[in-house]
Amino acid sequence: MKKTALLASLCLIFLVGCSTTTLVTSNPPGADILLDDAYLGKTPMKCAVASKLGYFNKYIFKAEMKGCKSEMLIFQEPSFYSGAAGVIPPEIHFELKQEDPAGKED
Repeated sequence: MKKTALLASLCLIFLVGCSTTTLVTSNPPGADILLDDAYLGKTPMKCAVASKLGYFNKYIFKAEMKGCKSEMLIFQEPSFYSGAAGVIPPEIHFELKQEDPAGKED
C-alpha cells in the first residue's frame, strides 16, 4: 500500500511539470507566433506548451508580422528538470516595431 501511494505521488509530481498554458499577446495584435519554429497561431492567443525531454531545455518564442521587425523571447530551464511550467510565464507580450522602409536602423 505504501509503495502504491509513493508511486502515485511521484507520477503526480512528474505530470504537474509536463505542460503549462500561457497567454501570448502583441502590439500590434495579429502577429504570427512560432515556438521552436513551429507555427502556433496569431495573437492574442492562449497556447499549451509541453515540457521537453532532457535537461536545461530552451523554449524559443518568435513573433512575426509583415512590416514589423521580428522579435524573439527565449526561456531556458535553469535546473536539472524544471519543465515548461517552471520557466514560461503565464503571459508573454511582444512589442513589435515597424520596419524602416529605407532600411535604416533606429
